[in-house]
Amino acid sequence: MLKHLALPYYRILIHLKNKNKPIQGIRLIEHHNIDVVYNMVQNKAKAHYNESVIKDIEVAMLPKKSKAVTNYLNAIHKRNIGCGN
Repeated sequence: MLKHLALPYYRILIHLKNKNKPIQGIRLIEHHNIDVVYNMVQNKAKAHYNESVIKDIEVAMLPKKSKAVTNYLNAIHKRNIGCGN
């Protein structure tokens, strides 16, 4: 019998030179290797923002029962209910 592997949630912070606060978000990403996820986020940030503007990128894996993940899931649920889904 195979165990179901829960996909990890990641907190992503992108620090830009022209902003005081980082751009942040929580995402469900199918990779368990944080280095792979970091490289994915870095490539996407470089494609979206000018590379000279990116000061730092942080990626942290979050426990599924953390308050941040719970709030993220509740916000998605409320958004889906508000759309009539």
